[in-house]
Amino acid sequence: MKVLGLVLGVLGTSVGLSSSFAATYAASSNPFREVTNECTDGTPIASIKLSGLEHTQPHVVLRELIHKAGDAYSQEIFDTEKRRLQDLDLFTDITVTCEPADESINDMLADAIALDPPPKTNQNFVQESSTKKEVIDALVSNLSVNADSLSSLVSRLSLSTDTISALVESLPSNADSLLSIVARLSFSSEELSNIVSRLSSNTSSLSDKASSKNTENVDSSRPTSGASYLSSAHSLNAVSVVYHFNEIFRWIPSPAGKKTDRDGFMLGLALANLNILGEDIRAEVQYRTSIDPLFDNNEYAFYASSPYLLGLPVGWNFEFLRTDSWDDIRRFHDASWLVSLDASWRLLPHFAVLGKTAYRYLEGGPGHLPEFGIGFSVDFRDSEIDTRKGIYFESAVSHMGIREKNDESYTEFLEDARAYYSFGPFVTNANALVRLRPGDVKRYDYFYHGGANTFRGHESDSLHLGEHEVLLNLEERFVLLERRPASLWGINFFYGVQLVAGLDGSLLWSKGHPGWDNYEGAVYGGIHLVIPALDRIRFEVGYSPDHGEPVFHIGLFEKTTSARWRSR
Repeated sequence: MKVLGLVLGVLGTSVGLSSSFAATYAASSNPFREVTNECTDGTPIASIKLSGLEHTQPHVVLRELIHKAGDAYSQEIFDTEKRRLQDLDLFTDITVTCEPADESINDMLADAIALDPPPKTNQNFVQESSTKKEVIDALVSNLSVNADSLSSLVSRLSLSTDTISALVESLPSNADSLLSIVARLSFSSEELSNIVSRLSSNTSSLSDKASSKNTENVDSSRPTSGASYLSSAHSLNAVSVVYHFNEIFRWIPSPAGKKTDRDGFMLGLALANLNILGEDIRAEVQYRTSIDPLFDNNEYAFYASSPYLLGLPVGWNFEFLRTDSWDDIRRFHDASWLVSLDASWRLLPHFAVLGKTAYRYLEGGPGHLPEFGIGFSVDFRDSEIDTRKGIYFESAVSHMGIREKNDESYTEFLEDARAYYSFGPFVTNANALVRLRPGDVKRYDYFYHGGANTFRGHESDSLHLGEHEVLLNLEERFVLLERRPASLWGINFFYGVQLVAGLDGSLLWSKGHPGWDNYEGAVYGGIHLVIPALDRIRFEVGYSPDHGEPVFHIGLFEKTTSARWRSR
């Protein structure tokens, strides 16, 4: 009876179905209930809880988590989860604690101790067995109608064969039959239902048999108290894993600054919401104008983006841009309207299908310039923002213009490859961007090299233009200060500092094949300030032997990002 009572007590308490059992028989004080916030590898997870989400919907976080109820906690998995959650750019800090579950295994064992004092006489034991039989009847009744709830327990038992074996070995001599039951529980929830059903219909015979066995053969050399099982089953104590979040201030009314290769510094006003409706949708409206000359170049923009669309893993980025300025690099008046939509559908964890559509209207020029494109990407980076390890590769093809309606019509072939590796505080990354444009490309769509977003060996100018481009980069970073949360006047943010040094390579040409005359190289160094929303601000000094003078640059975002999406 003692063996059956303990086993059914484990099952009943673990799934939260024996609260009345615990309330009736729990000891007044329980030395085995542990209160700790530390998470250790291998600890079974009873539940996942989220704390600190004031403006973010829980499913936005849950879809990024790898840990699930019934799994074993892993610090390595949490580190991966943390990088994925930081990619959302919604939180300044993410931590985890492990707290005792509402009804943990240790609680159950302590309750079992209270129910199972050392027998003084066979008569007393038989009398107590009658009381335990009523408890078992109640437990079996609950178990028989709640087989689904037991599936989580089955997962927990399956996590540690060593622990189960140790527990079984510490049971009385009928452990073989119990081991068989445990094995069957680990493999089939149907078997579990059948066992529960059989227990429900044979409680009396099982109770009598156990009572008879323990009355006739009590092994005095084996401890009879429930405490003898505690050390063996201690690691079965499941916990609630609690993720704690500190959210970034979502509304950002602020000056809108921008540094472009074409217009230099621009200032204006912006209003951004980093988390619309708590669904990880980011939107921003902006107005900017050039500083020198003031109000000569103007830009009006609206941006919106999200990594999900209606719950599907379809990332999207929408842009509306009105530009009215003189392009002193390509030498034309850029009075244009642009509407574009990019989408990335993650069909597999590391594979996505890409799509792009855009419409541009250029006043005083070709007029309508539609664009369509498709591609794919393979992404094994540990995170998209501030990547430390992994590789990224993208291949895409797009077509711009309509030959029958305007003079410009070309096809663009794009290859983008990035690789990252970290060792301690050092992060090495190598990048290559190749864009080939066979067809009829007009001057207003030429590539330019020079500046913080392309080639840091010199400033951008009208002498460095071409229809095709190759940008190469090898960079070494030293993480001087890891990302840290901060708060100022109630506004939450984070910051980090990295030292950088690297090599830039530039290949720019228009017709035929490129030669060494089209190649330039430069070295650079500087400091990066890691911040929310913009990823980073880059302060860098570049030097090219062909130009002979160092050049200071200020850039926003990763260069791999700004090089891809530069339109100015």
